Amino acid sequence: RILVELVDNDRCIGGITPRCARKALGFYRQFVRGACITTTARAAEMVKLLENTFRAVNIALVNEFAGVARHLGVDIREVVDAAATKPYGFMAFRPGPGVGGHCIPCDPHYLLWQLRSGAVSAPLTETAMGAIAARPHTVVERARSVLADRGRALAGARVLVLGVAYKPGVTDVRESPALTILDDLRRAA
Repeated sequence: RILVELVDNDRCIGGITPRCARKALGFYRQFVRGACITTTARAAEMVKLLENTFRAVNIALVNEFAGVARHLGVDIREVVDAAATKPYGFMAFRPGPGVGGHCIPCDPHYLLWQLRSGAVSAPLTETAMGAIAARPHTVVERARSVLADRGRALAGARVLVLGVAYKPGVTDVRESPALTILDDLRRAA
């Protein structure tokens, strides 16, 4: 899958100098079918940070809405699917146990670290990353609640955890929320 993404995805290529960017562009154009745009190294890094922070914020939002929908007795999948029919820039994100991998759970923290060193705040990003960090614990508390509704305790229960990798079709477990969920479940046993 990584080779398909490498070849088909668009690329933002940053160079420390315009000559560096042109050289990198020549290299990528040999095998990338997607669009290749060049910019400065700083702008290219900011592109990556914006894209991954955008995803983090929207994942935190849809996870929050999943809890709201459950409280109001509404099926969140139906809500997301219906919202995705609107032509106003909505992107469908699905609720889940958190985020994993090497980008979304990490990149926004690099941005926040840099901003803190300059005494600049980014409260929306900070809040989203806090919600993302808390999400695996919320999933375990939801399991505890579902079991309690059935007269069972989490301690001693057998809980099947599926999908430990951070996304379908990969074996990579870096930053996988399932690892935190498994740790919390073991502690509750």
